[in-house]
Amino acid sequence: MAESSNSITEKVRDWLKSQGYPLEMSVARAFRRVDANVQQSSYYLDPETDKSREIDVRAKWYRFHETMWGQIDLQVFFLIACKSQQKNPWILFSSEPKKKNAFVRLPASPHGRMLLDWFRADKTKSIIDISDHVSYGITQAFTSGKDLPYEAVMSAAKAAVAEIVYHNRLHELYKDKFDKDFEISLDSVIAIPIVVTDAPLFDCYLTEDDSLILDKIESGILEWHYLLDDNASHFGTPVYICSDQSLDDLANYAKNLESQLYEFLPTFLNKIRERLKNNEKGT
Repeated sequence: MAESSNSITEKVRDWLKSQGYPLEMSVARAFRRVDANVQQSSYYLDPETDKSREIDVRAKWYRFHETMWGQIDLQVFFLIACKSQQKNPWILFSSEPKKKNAFVRLPASPHGRMLLDWFRADKTKSIIDISDHVSYGITQAFTSGKDLPYEAVMSAAKAAVAEIVYHNRLHELYKDKFDKDFEISLDSVIAIPIVVTDAPLFDCYLTEDDSLILDKIESGILEWHYLLDDNASHFGTPVYICSDQSLDDLANYAKNLESQLYEFLPTFLNKIRERLKNNEKGT
């Protein structure tokens, strides 16, 4: 009886691994370790079909900054699709020179996009990207069937855009109920799509003499130009592609980015106030 029970246990364990559950659990644990609010098997409304879809991991930070005359909320979401049991390598295609600072075009609310733009323009801030590898395409080697990288990228991108679409609808619905005790009240929401895989990752590009280069990498950024919602995704979005071997680096990057954005909130709020005052003078 004990031998039969052990056999069933091993079969269940093997099945769980084949379905990718351990990877999802590892990703969620990595983000909880850096104090993110984490949901697993979260659902969102597909921005194209309006149907309910599942995203593997949804991590969030929420903080706010307040002064005598203004307040600003900051919500940073990380929407993560996980793909495990991927023995065949994933290949990211890039061109020279590599582009950087892709996160400025992330799905964001109107104030969230302004925050990203001004954060990027502030020369005192060091912009951190998870990778120098910014690519225009992705594929899986040695396959001719289901396009798993495309499926994962679409899942993460749609979940991120859906987060902003949902927020924008709420903002429009309750805009007259925002706190009237402040001269300025802002809400900045940013959503970052991520794909984590246990597949080997490679960066592929041509040199000036047309030599084909393949570099083994731990992470990369895909410039995903698929248009889901103009108001949320700003004509496409970067999607972060990460190896399961760099989960701690990914979680620390997420926490570091959120912290830098939070530290920038007082500057951002002051810039908004100055702009409003200049507009009043102009009228």
